[in-house]
Amino acid sequence: VLGAMRRIYSAQINLSWVTDTYGWITVVAPILVAAPVYFAGDISFGGLMMAVGAFNQVHSSLRWFINNIGGIADWRATLMRVADFRI
Repeated sequence: VLGAMRRIYSAQINLSWVTDTYGWITVVAPILVAAPVYFAGDISFGGLMMAVGAFNQVHSSLRWFINNIGGIADWRATLMRVADFRI
């Protein structure tokens, strides 16, 4: 039982690392990508913020899997337990 609990906690910690890192990268990445254009003077600060906003809109649309992976994992675990009862 303790081994199973340790595996569950380890999997949850690994999942948290992935989702949290993904969240921080998406905050910093658009600024890092657009910053050279801003510092070269090719776009204004408003243009930089518009690029960041556009990235965030696309990101939030594509984030469905990340937002739902915990629920999907819970559903799969429940399904596996039910399947074990049938055997």
